[in-house]
Amino acid sequence: MKIEKLEENKLKITLSSTELIEMNINTDEFYPESPQLHSFLFRIMHKVREETGFEITEGPLLTKTIPNPQGLTLLVTRLRPDMLRVKPKKTELLKKHPKVLRAKIRKKEVVYIIYRFMQWNDLSFALNACNADISAEFVYEMNGAYYLLCDTDDPHPLLREFAVSATDDPLLLPLLKEHGKIIAQKEQIPILKNL
Repeated sequence: MKIEKLEENKLKITLSSTELIEMNINTDEFYPESPQLHSFLFRIMHKVREETGFEITEGPLLTKTIPNPQGLTLLVTRLRPDMLRVKPKKTELLKKHPKVLRAKIRKKEVVYIIYRFMQWNDLSFALNACNADISAEFVYEMNGAYYLLCDTDDPHPLLREFAVSATDDPLLLPLLKEHGKIIAQKEQIPILKNL
């Protein structure tokens, strides 16, 4: 592990592929908020603290993980208080600008019930058994599995016969949207039963 001090509050940490293998680190498992990434960063930052005295508890840390063919590079910046943007409280804003009051309209977030089908045939059989009478919005394909996203609290009961509910995984929907391939949208889903 090579540690370079770029600035007072900034470090560059380089790990070789061999070191990652010795530490049993698989960078493919790193995604924001993953336990693997947090554990890895925690271990590395404690080693850095022991070797350099770089204090990791003096404020928030901003880390950037950059995988490369030779291994992994970490850029770590300890944020100073002046780097943090503090939003003024609403009461302070209203005192300064009493005539300006704006309402934010937020889109209602759609909550999907997600069913995972391990094979195309399972999805096709489910659509046939339900006579395509399913209130579904999307069918995604990712890593060889098929995902049916239903926008209702009470989807067709036969779906549970052919699929596994995958709604419990809070990261699945963002992963599907980013890495999955849309096979069909709402009006196309009934056509899938014939394929």
